[in-house]
Amino acid sequence: MQQKRVIITGCPRSGTSALSMLMSHATNAFICNEMGLYLPGSQEFNRKIRQLSNAWSKGVEKQPPFGVQTAGMKISGLTPANIVEYQKNESYGDLEFFGDKHPQYCINKPLLRHLRNKHSHFYYLICYRDPLDTIASFIRKSRAKDPQPGFWFCNSIHEATNKWIQTIRNWTQELYHHVPNIKIIKYEDYCYDAEKLIGELSDFLGGKLDTLNTDTVGTFRQPAGSEIYYPVNVGAHKDIFGPKQIGTIRKRTSGLHERVMKMIYGGS
Repeated sequence: MQQKRVIITGCPRSGTSALSMLMSHATNAFICNEMGLYLPGSQEFNRKIRQLSNAWSKGVEKQPPFGVQTAGMKISGLTPANIVEYQKNESYGDLEFFGDKHPQYCINKPLLRHLRNKHSHFYYLICYRDPLDTIASFIRKSRAKDPQPGFWFCNSIHEATNKWIQTIRNWTQELYHHVPNIKIIKYEDYCYDAEKLIGELSDFLGGKLDTLNTDTVGTFRQPAGSEIYYPVNVGAHKDIFGPKQIGTIRKRTSGLHERVMKMIYGGS
């Protein structure tokens, strides 16, 4: 069987983890969690597969960054060795859909050019979230007691807004019109109706996602019912920004936001 390869990307903090979790809980699909399968070279993938193999051998299932990933691996019956084989060979194994989730692909233009030049036949799912909620999530993560390093880390609202603008410009300019199979997934839509999203994904991918193991009410669970992932609340920016800040951010992001809305709903 030749799988359909999937890339999930988008601005950090825009729902890429939630979408990859949703797909990885289908028995016929698996999306790696920021393994860097398709980054130029293989250094990041090789390093992370070693880390994953070590954690797997010790039974450490919640070790970052693999806590989001290992539950899906168990559902799909995958081992780290299987992931290596899937990465090497598009005809390997029994999964219908396989790929990588990584916001890093959208953070700089050369990575997007690399993808479109070398992997134009892949299916691209771009996560998009309201700019105010995305930027608020940048700020909230940056103000945590022990913030982890990441692209989203910033010292001001101005810096966070600039980073949002950068990533949205990158994929709208360098990817959207350059690959045949691309779909923008609006975060707010699948928080409210994940079951509808599953249908849309199946239509886009040309094959039904077997989501027997997925609770589609907005919380994604293992078969036994234990909680594993909650999407972030919609409208959470109201806890971070005042009215003046909201107005400033809306003004700076409105042009790009309107362009993406036309891509989603207007077919431009």
